Amino acid sequence: MKAIVVNDMKSKISPLSESIALRLGYILANEICSAGDSYIHIDLAYLHNSMTFETRVRVLQDEKEKREKTGEEESKVDYSLLLKSYKQLKKIKSKSKQDIVLMRQVEKTVNETFAELNKETYEKSKQMGMIQLEPVFREYCFLSYPTDISDPEKEEGFYYPMSKTLQGIFPADKEYPERKEQPTLFFLTFEFFLDDFYKIFEEQEKNNPLVFLQHCFTFSNVNLCSVIELQVLRKRFNEVGEAWQNKMNEWIDLVCSNTTSTKSFFEKEVLPLAEAVNKEAENNILLKHISNMQNHEVSAEVWIGTLSISLLWENYRFHNVLSDNTWEKLMKAKEDNPIFNGYFPVMIVRVPPQADLRTMPDANAEVKAVKKKLDVD
Repeated sequence: MKAIVVNDMKSKISPLSESIALRLGYILANEICSAGDSYIHIDLAYLHNSMTFETRVRVLQDEKEKREKTGEEESKVDYSLLLKSYKQLKKIKSKSKQDIVLMRQVEKTVNETFAELNKETYEKSKQMGMIQLEPVFREYCFLSYPTDISDPEKEEGFYYPMSKTLQGIFPADKEYPERKEQPTLFFLTFEFFLDDFYKIFEEQEKNNPLVFLQHCFTFSNVNLCSVIELQVLRKRFNEVGEAWQNKMNEWIDLVCSNTTSTKSFFEKEVLPLAEAVNKEAENNILLKHISNMQNHEVSAEVWIGTLSISLLWENYRFHNVLSDNTWEKLMKAKEDNPIFNGYFPVMIVRVPPQADLRTMPDANAEVKAVKKKLDVD
């Protein structure tokens, strides 16, 4: 079973909401996948360190313009002009001493300013709960279908079009060519349950027996887990939930083949096996301790069911995840292929209104009260 969390940094979906969905998917599914441009938050350090000088200048110019629009800052430095001058200096074949000194000054100014921005961005990212996932992002079970920030439909290099992901068309794994495609579902964030959009789902559920959602598990705020703790939980839930995962794979295949008996199969075959997983979520010593840290006031429910493909796409559009170009491609795909009048299996996380989904700022920090009782091996 593969769970895909889809988002765009410009969307209405909270990074903390996306973080808890990725973490729950990592714990519960065989494979977890981040689709969209959120890889930037997760892999921030690598991306910043690997940026060329010209890219750094463009990032600084973009940030300057953004802050000027919001009235946060008025910088006298025009980075576009700076880059233009720098390029002209580079073209000079026989540079004078003055040219070389000037180039070094420009490089020093840009690199020092970029380092400050990098530090500031890193601190902000820690509050989102995404950058802490960088170590598990490197694991075999964690996939990424990254989109280009300026063009989510770009298919070049390592960029993969958002519209293909949402049609269930996935790229071959170049790093692990032996990887077999897993039965796949989409893992939605808690924004789905916000009143305005949830009403649309309730209407569909009322009129269509193939559309349903069932509460299956209740977890504590796993945003508070360190990487080591997430790895421990993943190992434990893979053991406890193996039979449930296998039956989920069968159910996902049924949904994707548009079989009409998917709800009854879920209720008779999947739901009973989910009880052992939920029991572990309730009694796990680490999860109980995390719940206690927040006075048992924050919980994260996991709901599983089926949505019409149209409603799934509309959910992402409603929350500004999709560009106009992506939406047009999806509508064209639906027009050309009747399969997209069908259904997709989903998991959705649901949290109480105004829930404090705080994260652990230090990616390596552990819940010390239970550290001695955890076995990572």
